[in-house]
Amino acid sequence: MGGERENNKGKSSIGNQNSNHQNFFDAPHHLYFHFKIVGNLEAIKTIKEVCKNANLESLSFACTGIDDAVIETIIQSFIQNENSSLKELNLSGNHFTDEGISRLLNAIEQKEKSKLQNLNLRGNPNVSEGVLNRAETIIQKRKLSLINLS
Repeated sequence: MGGERENNKGKSSIGNQNSNHQNFFDAPHHLYFHFKIVGNLEAIKTIKEVCKNANLESLSFACTGIDDAVIETIIQSFIQNENSSLKELNLSGNHFTDEGISRLLNAIEQKEKSKLQNLNLRGNPNVSEGVLNRAETIIQKRKLSLINLS
């Protein structure tokens, strides 16, 4: 099912999107792709489009089958982008590795005024405990309000 939008107290959620990105950006605050296998190319295309929306506060690619190939686009579009309003990023249940998550953590650590508050990396079995421990240290240092690493 494609293009469903639910309004909740002035915030919009979009879920189960198809590949037509034209109608995504009527200023939604939240964009979710839970359990829809979008693949890396589709995810990168979507991220490049949604980063144009300065009001986007929450982005979830939970259980979508993406991997490290998407990390650089996430970093450029949301972590390093001065206009980004992204507060929540859910990358749980995917195929990220130590290398990709380390690159993401480096970008978060280097960004002085990031608006990111919540990061969910749960369920990425190719990420080692050492990288998750480093993530926890960075999260505490940056005072992010929620981190899900288990």
